[in-house]
Amino acid sequence: MTCLVKNCRYPNTHVTTGHMCGTCHKYGHGMMEHHNPIYQKELEEKFRMIDNSLPVAKHCTIEGCYYCAHHTTEGHYCRVCKNFGHSINFHDCKFCGSCQHKSNDCPHKAAFEESELIPYPRKEALEILGTIEGKIYTQLYAGMGCLWYARRLGINKEIDFCFLHTDCCGQYGLDDQIAVRHFIKNCRPIKNPLIS
Repeated sequence: MTCLVKNCRYPNTHVTTGHMCGTCHKYGHGMMEHHNPIYQKELEEKFRMIDNSLPVAKHCTIEGCYYCAHHTTEGHYCRVCKNFGHSINFHDCKFCGSCQHKSNDCPHKAAFEESELIPYPRKEALEILGTIEGKIYTQLYAGMGCLWYARRLGINKEIDFCFLHTDCCGQYGLDDQIAVRHFIKNCRPIKNPLIS
């Protein structure tokens, strides 16, 4: 089974119901059919008459994919980077979550590195996070408007840190706030009483 959408460039990576329109980003038709209700109706009739799923051997193998019968792994759409072939959990960069570069090449890498000038505030973080369970984070003031973000992904896990310099918030080009958002994603904030 292949995609029946007119001029589909990758018909072997998905079936018709797995085709995303480049105009409206809805599934089941393409740009050629988008503004033409007659084409859309013809397309719907075609794929109603046939089994509109891939053979099991070609199903998407990405964990958690809800529509694995409608596309191959190569045809899986990533909602984060808008590319195909990987899930939102695949992103290569552990610092900012991008799939455009590896961790070693990340422009935000310095925000995660401890130095003698700016040591990790382990003691302060441990006092605030204490024995609270779950995925949690807090903010710690580092002076001059800068912040440390301290995150723990479980009660028995190590505390990780991310530094946000006040000059790296996009006003001079580099925006480490992207890395911070990725760092604290899916974590519950724990209020630091020293930061208002």
